[in-house]
Amino acid sequence: MRVLTWNINGLRSVVARFGTLKVLLESAADIVCFQEIKTRRSEIERELALVEGWESFFTFSPSKPGPGYSGVATFCRTATASTPVAVEQGLTGCQLPNAAGSQATDGSKNSGHGSSSNNSGTPLLLSEELGLDMQQLQSLDSEGRALITDHGMFVLVNLYGPALTSEERIEERLPFKLRFYQ
Repeated sequence: MRVLTWNINGLRSVVARFGTLKVLLESAADIVCFQEIKTRRSEIERELALVEGWESFFTFSPSKPGPGYSGVATFCRTATASTPVAVEQGLTGCQLPNAAGSQATDGSKNSGHGSSSNNSGTPLLLSEELGLDMQQLQSLDSEGRALITDHGMFVLVNLYGPALTSEERIEERLPFKLRFYQ
């Protein structure tokens, strides 16, 4: 099983450079993970999401305005044993309702994972362990930075971690970054 991961800094521009998504995915990898796809769910086009022979899963940032922000995508080759048995958005298990749920290539919503109806008790335990309230936990998953795929024999975490890129935003972003990496 081969996994390829790449911070692409914009799915649309990288696909344009390669010509098509299919050409971009043609590698020896069974799973391809992209970070910083910088597109919204409402703007994703068929040629950016669907490729014959691959299942695709996305998480988007519903909380940030602008032309696109963060977001990750995982593509799994269907001809191998890489197709996930479960997909979950975020790291906390308490994704906001109607937020950027995982989308399979057949258009169906992945059920049981990545929703606020997760009854596993994980969010409560995590809240107690980290000393964060539920709203703070939800904020950690509000930027579309993590997508977890369970492949049976292993669990893959496609993660785009926050960075501090300008002095002006340090006071605003540092607490978020520290909570995220906690």
